[in-house]
Amino acid sequence: MNKAETGKIIAILVGAGGRSDVTEMTIPVWQQALVDLPYHLVEQAAMEWTRDRKYWPYPAELREIVARNLIGLPADAGEAWERILTMLRERRGTTALDPATKVALDRIGGYAAVHQADDLTWLRKEFSQTFATAKIMASQPEALAEHARSLGIEWDMQLTTLGNGKMKMVGTMTTRDQREKGKNQ
Repeated sequence: MNKAETGKIIAILVGAGGRSDVTEMTIPVWQQALVDLPYHLVEQAAMEWTRDRKYWPYPAELREIVARNLIGLPADAGEAWERILTMLRERRGTTALDPATKVALDRIGGYAAVHQADDLTWLRKEFSQTFATAKIMASQPEALAEHARSLGIEWDMQLTTLGNGKMKMVGTMTTRDQREKGKNQ
């Protein structure tokens, strides 16, 4: 983003009732923090912020919204959990889940654990705790891939552009067991 675009972002935030103490250093500092992001994505994040929040954001918080929007991450663990339950009810596989939700779901035992559980309360709590970490890692693909490797999972991730112009992270996973099985055949 350039200086003029950064100024527009600050104007959106101020116009929504944010801070009035913007100084001459605000725009250069914000520009440096957001320099690598396209204006339209940051503008979308700023508009989302003004709709949903009451306080002035840090640039990092707008970056998190941009990352979430780019890779289709759910806003929170509750939304991710609802996606899982919907897919379970509709008998769909995990292919439509984002990487963070997939990782968190796998950590609690996968669809089978959710399907077979008599009481989902403890499972949802465990999922929520795992999802928080997976979400952070999904906004940093290299960190997610490294974490997956530490668990014995090879994760080949790519960003793909969807029809609506958004981007989504798509990955294929292979566990050590699957690789070993493939070698022995």
